[in-house]
Amino acid sequence: MQPIETLSSDGFVVYRGVLSNDAANAARIIARRSHLPWTNEDDSSPRLRRVSARVPPIPGFLLSIILERYIHTFFPGMDQSKLEWCYLKSYADAPDQPTHRDFAVSRYTIDPMDVASLPSSLLIATQDDTVVYGYGWNHHVAFQSDQVVIRLKKGDLLFMRGDFIYSRAGYTWNNLCIHTFLGEITTRPHFRGQLVPCYDDKPTVNAHDGTCYVLGCRFVGNTDHALRMHLRSCHNVFIQSFSRCARSNDPRIAAAEAEIINLADDF
Repeated sequence: MQPIETLSSDGFVVYRGVLSNDAANAARIIARRSHLPWTNEDDSSPRLRRVSARVPPIPGFLLSIILERYIHTFFPGMDQSKLEWCYLKSYADAPDQPTHRDFAVSRYTIDPMDVASLPSSLLIATQDDTVVYGYGWNHHVAFQSDQVVIRLKKGDLLFMRGDFIYSRAGYTWNNLCIHTFLGEITTRPHFRGQLVPCYDDKPTVNAHDGTCYVLGCRFVGNTDHALRMHLRSCHNVFIQSFSRCARSNDPRIAAAEAEIINLADDF
């Protein structure tokens, strides 16, 4: 599938190894040794421990030259001299970035299938194990079941639609990325963009629940022992690992036991 078609359907495209290790290391050295004016990405929540700073002009110009082919793939007429490159830094133990999209969508003025109808985001990883959580682009809420984990290595480039829903992951160590917007924008928008509500719609199994596993049975035990005795006397089911399951609180074990019980009850 061509890059533009991938961007139209998935909302993002990953290019591997765009920056060499030397170039990525040089970008990190500039961010560490230069006296850059770091500011909070979200002024309303400084505890998020995420800051940004503009990349100096010369390194930013070199980045534009290195990435010229990739930029012109999606924005052929883009004036690279107007690109504003920024460092995005998250400190150790920072939480995940709030789920958001960089630009709001208007169904009256934007062609949803035209990737250039909104400015796009370009993100470069300067170290391995950089993670971005994606949730698609063609809806107004985010669901955990739709989450895509985008794993980047040093020098990888992530190209995202402007309406792509995403959040950068938090780490137990400092993480540094390089970011810019592509397209016709007069001023750089707020990093947080448009917040998108995220819902956890994944089914869960409570290993401590006293409800009987057998379909149609409404028995609810007050203790693990009561539920175990009910299963043994009423359904002829013997669970040897019941207590171990309760201690580990592993939903997968409880789900496996429920499946065994349903099969036994059928016979």
